[in-house]
Amino acid sequence: MKNYIEHNGQTIKTEIYYTKGGYNTKRGFYLSVQPIERSEHKTADGKAYVIESYKAFTGYYTLLYEATRKSAKLEKEAINKGLQLLPNILQNKFN
Repeated sequence: MKNYIEHNGQTIKTEIYYTKGGYNTKRGFYLSVQPIERSEHKTADGKAYVIESYKAFTGYYTLLYEATRKSAKLEKEAINKGLQLLPNILQNKFN
């Protein structure tokens, strides 16, 4: 689940996603919160597209649920937990 919100004059991209893990990450559902800049452009034939720009080391992510595999039930629980944590993260990390 990806969402864009405005907070203190910044565009914040929030995303809840599942990853299989890796060398330094556990398998499960994560919440990612990243300040970005979005700009809209058009191709030569008039098709619109959006570019997102990130600044290094400005984002935040946290493990919501450790899971051995992706399931719809755990995804819903992760979304609910992420929505509960988001106001606190925005207040403490992005002010």
